Amino acid sequence: MSGSVQQETLWNLEVPEEPVLSPDGQRIVYVLRGHDRTADRVVRSLWCRGLDGSSYRLTDGQDDRAPAWAPNGRSVAFLRGRPAQLCLLDVDGGPDQPRTLVGSGESAGRPVWSPDGGAIAFTTVCKMLGRNEPMVSDRVDYQFDGAGLVGDLRRELRVLEPVTGTSRAVSAGHRWCGDPSWSPDGRWLAFTAGGSGDADLTFRTEAFLASSDSGDLVEHAVAPGVVARGLVTWTPDGEGLLAVVARPRANHELVRISVRSGGSVPLTASLDRNVLRGEPGYPGAAPVVSGDRVLFIARDAGAGRLYEVPVTGGAVREVEIGAGASASGLTASGGTVALVRRTPTSYGELVVLEDGRSAHAVVCADRKPPVVAQPREFTAPDGATIQGWVLRSPDATQPQPLLLDVHGGPHNSWDGCADEVHLYQQELVSRGWTVVLANPRGSDGYGAAFCHAIAGRWGLADADDLYAVVDALVADGSADSSRLAVSGYSYGGYMACYLTAHDRRFRAAVAGGLVCDLGGVVGTSDVGVATALDEFVGLPWDAPDGYAAMSPWSRVGAVETPTLVMHGAADLRCPLGQAQQWHAALRARRVPSRLVLYPEAGHLFLVEGRPSYREHYSTAVVDWLSTWVGDDAIR
Repeated sequence: MSGSVQQETLWNLEVPEEPVLSPDGQRIVYVLRGHDRTADRVVRSLWCRGLDGSSYRLTDGQDDRAPAWAPNGRSVAFLRGRPAQLCLLDVDGGPDQPRTLVGSGESAGRPVWSPDGGAIAFTTVCKMLGRNEPMVSDRVDYQFDGAGLVGDLRRELRVLEPVTGTSRAVSAGHRWCGDPSWSPDGRWLAFTAGGSGDADLTFRTEAFLASSDSGDLVEHAVAPGVVARGLVTWTPDGEGLLAVVARPRANHELVRISVRSGGSVPLTASLDRNVLRGEPGYPGAAPVVSGDRVLFIARDAGAGRLYEVPVTGGAVREVEIGAGASASGLTASGGTVALVRRTPTSYGELVVLEDGRSAHAVVCADRKPPVVAQPREFTAPDGATIQGWVLRSPDATQPQPLLLDVHGGPHNSWDGCADEVHLYQQELVSRGWTVVLANPRGSDGYGAAFCHAIAGRWGLADADDLYAVVDALVADGSADSSRLAVSGYSYGGYMACYLTAHDRRFRAAVAGGLVCDLGGVVGTSDVGVATALDEFVGLPWDAPDGYAAMSPWSRVGAVETPTLVMHGAADLRCPLGQAQQWHAALRARRVPSRLVLYPEAGHLFLVEGRPSYREHYSTAVVDWLSTWVGDDAIR
C-alpha cells in the first residue's frame, strides 16, 4: 500500500470526537484526533467551536482528551497523557500551559464538575500491582487487555477543590470503578463498580451512591443485582438514575432506577434494539438529559441512531441526524444538542441540532473515501434477510475477485459508513476487487432474537448466512467464483478460520486477532469465563461436544486455504496462543501460512494502536490477497 491514497488517508486524516457543550449551549469543546508520523502515535488536542462560527485551538498537547466545562463556562478540565494528569485551563486564554491539578502518578479518570463548580470528581488508582511484584490472585480478573497483569487493581472516587488543589477520597476502592455523576444538589455521586461475590466471573457491575461531603466513606448499592453498565446519569429531580442495564441474551436497555427504593422502570422496552454506551470500535455514548427528555444512541440496521424518550417514560422517537449516519459522542446543554456522526461519505463530523430536529455539520473530517459502500440485501437459506454493503468500482462491469470481510464482536456490525480502520478495503477496490460487508446472525441492530441467535452456536448459526452472501454475488456476476477470499478481525478472524475449516471455496484467508480453540479461550482470555457463560452458554467441561462443534481447531486438519495470521503480541482478549496454534497447525500440514505479530499491541491496536501497525496491517492484507488471488484490471 506504499504511496497509495489510503496510506495518505491514514496519516493525514483528522477527525473530531468527544464534543462537550458549554453550559449556555453556545460553544463546543471537542477533541481533534490526528497522527504524528515522526513519533508514530495518535495525537489529540482540544479545540473550541462557537455556534457563531468562531473556532480556535485550546491546547497543544499530544494526548489531551475528556474535556469538561466548568458550570461558569470559563474553564475546562481535561485529561492529558497516559497515565493521565488532570488539568485545568481558561477557555479564553489561548494555548497557554494548563494548570496540572492531579499528577500522572494517580492515573486520573474523566473529570466531572459539581453543580456549583466548587469541586471536581474523578476516579484514581488506589491499589495496583507494583513493578516486578509477583501477581497473586484468587480470582480470574487479574489481567485486562491493554493493561496487562493488574492483580487486585482498584480505583476510588476522589473529590478535588480546584482552588486549593486538595482532594479527598469519598469511596472505598472498587474493581472496575466507573466515572461518577453528581446529584443535582451536589450531595451524592453515582457510579458503577463491580459487585460482590462472583463478579470476577461475570464482569457485571452495579450502580452505587457515595456521599460527596461526608468525612467518612458513606456509600451503598442502589439496586443490588441490577447490572448497570458505564456512566449513570441523574434525573433532573434527583430522585432517579438513568442507566444502561444489561441482561443475558437480551437488549441493553435504558432504565430509570429509583435512588430510594432501587426499583427500576424500563424506558426503552418498546424498542427492540441495543442501547449503546460507546466503546472503542463501537458507536454510541452515555445517555444525556435535555429538558424533560433523555437522548440516547441505539443500534439499528448496523448504525448508531439517535433516539429520545421522556424522562418519566413514554414513546421512544428517533431523532433524524442524516441518511445512513452513525452517531457517537453525545452532548446536550442550553437547548442545544451536539454529536459526532459518520456517514457513507464522511469519516467523522461534528454535528449540531439547535432546535432538536435539524442537524448540520460544523466541523468535518478533511478527507472522503474514494468509493462509497452501496447497500444490498441478501437472503439466507432459511429466508432471513441479511443486510450488507458492497464496495466496488462504479466502472466495473465484469466479475471481479471478491473479499468477504467479516466484522468482530461477535455483536458488532458493519454500518456502510466511511471506515478509517479497514483502509485495505478501499485499496483492494482500486486494484479491481469487489469487497462485501455483511451482517449475519449475531450482528447487532436487528433485534434481540437476531443478535443472540448465535448463543452457543458460534459458526453453526451464521456461516450459512455468509456463504449465501458470496453465492449471491457470484450469481449476479459481481464476483469470480474462482477468486474468492475471506478476512476478519477478532470474531471475524474466528470466522475466517471457521469458514476455511468447513469449505474450500476460498483461495486465501486473513485471520486477525483470532480465536480458534474456544475451550482454551475460557481459561486464558481476560474475559474468558464471562464469555463462556454469556456466549457459549456453559463451560467446556460441561459441553465438550458443543465446544468442539464451534471450534475451528477441531477441523484444522481440513484447512487447505493459504492463511495470513496477524495478532497483537500483548493481546489478552483473544490470547496470542490462539494465533500461534492456528499458524503452527497450518505450517505442520504444509499449508501456506504467515504469522505477523505486533509487539506490545493489545487486542484493539487496529483502533487505538500505533499508526504504523495499522498501516502495516492493511498493507499485509492487500499483499497477501494479491499474491494468492491476484488483482484485476477494472473492467
